Amino acid sequence: MEAQVARGERTPVKITNDRNRLEADLLPYFGRYEIADIDYACISGYINGLATPSRPLSVSTLKIHLSHLKTIMRHAQRMGVITAQPAYPTLKTVDTPRPWFSAGEYGKLHAICRTNIGRVFMKAGTKGEQKRNITISEDLYDLILFMTNSFIRPSDIKVLQHKHVAVVRGANTYLRLTYPPTKGHGNPVVTMPQAVTFYERLLARQKKIGLGKPEDHLFLPQYAENRDYALRQMSRQFDQLLAIAQLKTNANGESRTLYSLRHTSIMFCLTKGDQVSLITLARNARTSTEMIDRFYAKHLTAEMNIDQLQSRKIRKPAVEQDDE
Repeated sequence: MEAQVARGERTPVKITNDRNRLEADLLPYFGRYEIADIDYACISGYINGLATPSRPLSVSTLKIHLSHLKTIMRHAQRMGVITAQPAYPTLKTVDTPRPWFSAGEYGKLHAICRTNIGRVFMKAGTKGEQKRNITISEDLYDLILFMTNSFIRPSDIKVLQHKHVAVVRGANTYLRLTYPPTKGHGNPVVTMPQAVTFYERLLARQKKIGLGKPEDHLFLPQYAENRDYALRQMSRQFDQLLAIAQLKTNANGESRTLYSLRHTSIMFCLTKGDQVSLITLARNARTSTEMIDRFYAKHLTAEMNIDQLQSRKIRKPAVEQDDE
């Protein structure tokens, strides 16, 4: 895996997470076994013992542990240490559609953000945290508009710099975002036309204070050396905004986060677009058609796209041929 990171095939974060999982869970449990003795019962015992009342791991997290173990076992087989793979327990996942904002909720969200720019809120500290002041910034307002018109993930704002942005004007107007690969995808991302206006306004504002250079980041560029902190700042501001806008949860009680802006961008494309290809949407959003279908298209109802449902091809009348 370290060799794969060096070749750019994996991200450093992936190997860090896997190493932590290996040292904290996999080795303490499987370290007492010969690898050839690891069988279905052994693996089931590991999975069943991971999730406890004090550590309520989700099925998705358990699947990550199982996937990591499979990677190790496949490597052992390739190296000739074992001749065959053991049977693995099956974990059933119930997909939960991503929470997003309807058109009305989205309008309310960015309107309240605009009117609260510069306002300071005192957030009560949770367990182990002190009270902190949170200021709603103009960067957050720009980020809301930009993310909803560009399909990007919150983690993308850590790497997105002005040198990655190209304004394209022609038959269509859009931004082409060519930034480093994320989540295993490296396709350029194209935006909705409104993103051009939002970006040019952001760029002009930053240039007035000596920023906006190619190497500067689009959002919170003052934290160039600590982009993880920049993302946490944005997330805290957004969480505070959700609270004052009374939009922290949707009608089903599902919690919204900064990620909900990406989900909204994809859902707007699915519900307002004119028969958008799922393959095109998935590639542009740096995801897969399976993820679009499992986590986004599940929101769709027949009523949302009733125009498409009721559409019919117009038959052309047969052309009569003249008798010779």
